[in-house]
Amino acid sequence: MRNASRRTKVRVAVAFAIAIIVALVVTATTTGFSDPAVPSGDVAIVDGVDNGTISQDDFDAAMKQGAQSLGLQQVPDPNDDQYAQLVGQVMQGLVLPIWVRGEAEERGITVDDSDVQDEYEAQKKQAGIKNQKDLEKILKQQDLTEQEVLDGIRDQLLQDKLLAEAAPGSQSLPDDLAQLTPEEQTQKLADHYGVSDHDVQAYYDTAKDKTVAEGGFTTPPTRTARIILNTSEDKINAAKAELEKGDLSDDTWTKVAKKYSQDQTSNANGGQLPQPVEQGSATPSPYEDQIFDAPVKELVGPIDTGDRGFLLLQVTKDTPGKTQPLDDQLKQQITASIVNNRQQQVFYDFQKSFFEKWTARTYCTSAADSEFCAGYVAPETEPAEGEPVPPPVQSTQPIEPGTSEIPLSFPSGYQPTQGDLPQGPGAGVQLPADDTSALPAGATTIPSGAAGTTGTTTPPTTTP
Repeated sequence: MRNASRRTKVRVAVAFAIAIIVALVVTATTTGFSDPAVPSGDVAIVDGVDNGTISQDDFDAAMKQGAQSLGLQQVPDPNDDQYAQLVGQVMQGLVLPIWVRGEAEERGITVDDSDVQDEYEAQKKQAGIKNQKDLEKILKQQDLTEQEVLDGIRDQLLQDKLLAEAAPGSQSLPDDLAQLTPEEQTQKLADHYGVSDHDVQAYYDTAKDKTVAEGGFTTPPTRTARIILNTSEDKINAAKAELEKGDLSDDTWTKVAKKYSQDQTSNANGGQLPQPVEQGSATPSPYEDQIFDAPVKELVGPIDTGDRGFLLLQVTKDTPGKTQPLDDQLKQQITASIVNNRQQQVFYDFQKSFFEKWTARTYCTSAADSEFCAGYVAPETEPAEGEPVPPPVQSTQPIEPGTSEIPLSFPSGYQPTQGDLPQGPGAGVQLPADDTSALPAGATTIPSGAAGTTGTTTPPTTTP
């Protein structure tokens, strides 16, 4: 192993007490090379980046650690299919921070020492490290030095700044937006991404007639009802007579439903269905048609339902459907969704060009050859006999209202489904697996905070 001034420390997860601090650490003192030849003793070099080499020792250590994380006793044989997969994972962890440093340097992005120290102290506090003795114990367990942890934090802060410049959003905010309120952030980002009032209106017009369940702004009609169900028409007629004799009172319904109804969801509750029946629901009640055809407050039946038997029902409450108006709160929510959608596209474009640019500048020996190396050619694989042919590649472009019938609801912030839309900055978030033209197979996005909706994150809702 090289001495401390020459080695590239293997990037590992630094678990301070409860796995709070995650530090990807790379240090080195070699200078950048214009010659793509990999120096002796190294497995890879990123052209044009200071300290842009990966040593054989560090590659071997990372491979060993990666194998252990996969539950393997040792690094697989190079002829084993798992070996190539492991090399790809290891090389991604080793080259990405170098790429980030190179991109940040070209853009003039820097991180102050004071910011690194502040983050370090905050993470130690969060991890419950109270003194130097605790710190030294954790560092020893992780085989790291304090300087290596600080270098890892610097890399992460540098990455955050790079993302904030390349694709500003709720989880990658520039410093001048970070202190604003969510509403102010949304407005600033809306200006940045060119979101207009016309865009908001178009979104609303497309979604307003869709139900809330479909991502729209209309609450469908609902009805509250109570029923008695029995396979015997004679017993239903007897139940009807008793209900009418008791003037359809709650007490009578409770007594008669318990006596005659075979519907297990309601017979112990006076025939009351457990929840209102929604018209046009994706999970419809078996009695939806009969309930919405019935006059309110009147006893209807016997109704022959076929296999279920005979039905008595009474609608006790009718709630008309309602469309949420485009008020200020809803405008804010829609603006946030559109901003996030456009930020996803900007991030996707940046990420694609970033990987293409830095892959072309990364030269590797055969031992480290992977998707992250210039000139890499993926081995051709044929599906095993009997396996289905892979599905066609689907769109990876963000879709705005009016251009697709995909749901418009983003219940936990903007979370595109795999194969429909690109995903934004997020630790370990995978690009659509079937988009082979975007990034190398197995490549993840540049790690950062999980992407969420800018500003207000609550989805549009209405009150019945």
